[in-house]
Amino acid sequence: MQHPVIVGAIGAPFGVHGWVRVKSFTAPATNLLDYRPWYIRPSSTTPHQADNALAWRASGAAQHAPGNRIAAAGGRNGVWLAVGAEAKPHQNGFVARIDGCTDRDEAAAWRGATIGVPRNALPEIDPDEYYWRDLVGCRVVGEDGDLGEVVRVMPTPAHDVLVVAKMRSGGESGSAPQHELSAGDGVELRLSTECASEPDPNRTTRTYLIPFVRQIVTTVAVDRRLVVASWQTAWIGTP
Repeated sequence: MQHPVIVGAIGAPFGVHGWVRVKSFTAPATNLLDYRPWYIRPSSTTPHQADNALAWRASGAAQHAPGNRIAAAGGRNGVWLAVGAEAKPHQNGFVARIDGCTDRDEAAAWRGATIGVPRNALPEIDPDEYYWRDLVGCRVVGEDGDLGEVVRVMPTPAHDVLVVAKMRSGGESGSAPQHELSAGDGVELRLSTECASEPDPNRTTRTYLIPFVRQIVTTVAVDRRLVVASWQTAWIGTP
């Protein structure tokens, strides 16, 4: 199974009965409630109690069979774990309770963890729609040459924007956290992806922004890892 697609994150405990606040990365935000199963991966800052919780849940619950543990790059313990969870809206956000989590201390152990779902849990999209996960890492070619690599997609009130890094020779662009969001101007992007690092500033000659609108982004070929834009290298200046 592929690594889960990130759709949210766990925040602070909520109340005293094992609930936690949850941040949704989906659009609309309520989509988070529809995706199952949830996989959870502690962050590097998640308290060590979560490691014990992961081990306990993996051995103590039928739905957490070995097949539901997925090795993952990054994270302190390097695994995603399938969990049962109850989630619901609360005020302007969401709260959730992971199966077996019954008090505030156990809830606090999950703070900072990432919520993911299998890629096949996401809805099918139209031919002119793209998941951000699929755009990150694509090479961007402009009217007069190579512009760099998409390192993340940034939403703005008007439209979404490709953040593109032009690297020095021998450098590789990094990837930043992306989320499932919608774009304007008739081109829709949706994505959730694993968190990675921002481009190394010591190897990036320039990071610049390209509006993701039809008038500028003329071709997206995810299978070829290629984006073609009506953009000129001169517009990004010289290193």
